[in-house]
Amino acid sequence: MLGSGSTLDDPALESYVTDILYQLAPYSNLPNTNLNVVVLDTTELNAFAVPGALIGINAGMLMYTDNQDQLASVLAHELSHLSQRHYALQRAQQERERPYWIAATIAGILAGVASGNADVGGAAVTSSLAANQGRSLAFSRLHEAEADRIGIAVLANAGFDPQAMPDMLSKLQRDYGNSTKVPEMLLSHPLTEKRIADSQARAATYPRRPHTADNRFLMMQARARVLLNKADQATLSYYQSRVKELPSDPGGHYGLALTYIERKQPAAALSELQWLEQNQHDSLLIQALRARYLAESGQGASAISYLKQHLALFPDNLMLGRLLAQIYEDQNQLQSARALLEDLITTHPEQAGLWYDLSEVRGKLKDTFGIHDARIEYFLRTASWEDAERQIRYARSTRGITVVQNDLLDAKENEVKEWKQWEKDMR
Repeated sequence: MLGSGSTLDDPALESYVTDILYQLAPYSNLPNTNLNVVVLDTTELNAFAVPGALIGINAGMLMYTDNQDQLASVLAHELSHLSQRHYALQRAQQERERPYWIAATIAGILAGVASGNADVGGAAVTSSLAANQGRSLAFSRLHEAEADRIGIAVLANAGFDPQAMPDMLSKLQRDYGNSTKVPEMLLSHPLTEKRIADSQARAATYPRRPHTADNRFLMMQARARVLLNKADQATLSYYQSRVKELPSDPGGHYGLALTYIERKQPAAALSELQWLEQNQHDSLLIQALRARYLAESGQGASAISYLKQHLALFPDNLMLGRLLAQIYEDQNQLQSARALLEDLITTHPEQAGLWYDLSEVRGKLKDTFGIHDARIEYFLRTASWEDAERQIRYARSTRGITVVQNDLLDAKENEVKEWKQWEKDMR
């Protein structure tokens, strides 16, 4: 996933989704709650869960949902697929049925040969394939219903509104039920009137809760929109209109301020930033926005001082840490940038983006072996095995390489070989 280039490398969005998941996870009966989260850089509506506790959600889903409870309902549904081992069960069913539909297909081909009529064989093959697809679809619908049922219980027990699940399904049906362009989510999660009715009946057995009033959701939703649309003119116009229509909406003010910052217009962002600071206290998102405003306004030293003050309170915060490292680099304080990135890597070693940032800083410091080392780690975390091997060869040619460094490269070379063999075996 990370190597595909389809992920949105944004610590704030990842952290927000992770926080909701960890609120849900204790009630999901998952044996492994060490979850890994990826946010995909697409407006398509979809979410998925992969055995191994990988949860993925398209950034477009944050834009589409009406509130945090609806977003939580999507994540609760995916957690329920994992806890009930639906993917393993579906694969086992396919393996069991594989010999039968292969036999039916071969029989259809032979029937066509025996009759001398290709249409007879073609009809038999089509019939057997359709029957197999029908069984798979029925199996999938059964799993979707179970994931809805368990997901509603997870929502209720975690303090979210259980009605958010049927609300989300009804919203999808209303918006896409008669559409010729069906979103990815409905291709992998079949939606029927019965499924909606069943979820409404199930949710009604739990007391309703008021929707979680979380302005953080509104700001994260705005963040997803701005980053997905690359802060284009249409996004700027959208948030300018939204602030006029809804002057007390934090999502509108945050979206407009972030759009201006992304467009390198810090002066235009100031009034929105000041509104946020007056009305939304103690938000890390707003603190990061203030730091970016200072840096973009030519006040790099003030931005560094401001971030260091807040990182002292939240020392492991990835969003603030990476931002400070970037400002250090922009201000040519390269030793400070390297020290901070190396610090962050000790607590977030699997973050591929940190290794990439570190390789860039080490490059500016003329640390040749350090560049190769960081790039190898980046390639390992993005499943780029050939690139990792090539980087190891480059590292070995570094002048003055030590015995310890050579041993380190041996270990990484073995790791690459093991991963390549694992990938080959999986295929």
